[in-house]
Amino acid sequence: MSPFELVGDFFYEYLLAVLLEKSGQTVGPFADLQGSSGLRQAVWRSIRDLLEAQVEPRLALRAVEEGLFDEIAVTRLAGLLNLQEAIGNLSRQLGVGLPEDLTNSVIPWVGASPFVARLSTVMYYGFYDITQVQLSL
Repeated sequence: MSPFELVGDFFYEYLLAVLLEKSGQTVGPFADLQGSSGLRQAVWRSIRDLLEAQVEPRLALRAVEEGLFDEIAVTRLAGLLNLQEAIGNLSRQLGVGLPEDLTNSVIPWVGASPFVARLSTVMYYGFYDITQVQLSL
């Protein structure tokens, strides 16, 4: 993974608003998003939950298309998953990420670490830090 700058929720809420404005989402499940900062925050929190659960948007979209969800939820869920994928792509293009992205970025180095190789046992426990972000490896 290439270097990136750590950003927070506010950045992603703003990025979400820009993304929706640019894509012309004036109808559909997120039509009211631009006029309500609270709704934008709620959508971002849902996307962040998907990210923390390591949901792969393409795989989840296949499940949506196969009819595994209630018909009422399909439009919003598909929209949310598409937004998750778009935000992930934009994050990589802009070189930004969340604290958990930092943890994930070091995973390839752990196995080759001389320090870790000297240890007989390594335990890593995911925890919530002061930012209330659970880091997991």
